[in-house]
Amino acid sequence: MVRDKVANFVNELEDDRVVYIRHEENKGANIARNTGIKFLKENTWLF
Repeated sequence: MVRDKVANFVNELEDDRVVYIRHEENKGANIARNTGIKFLKENTWLF
């Protein structure tokens, strides 16, 4: 599954600034973006 490859890639980065957040089911782009914004710790972000 692509999802597993992404999670593995992020875990291998060993960088606390990069976080992989996943919903159990597809909720659409705007919900995914809003979830990412809720988890922001700093002013810089990337989707």
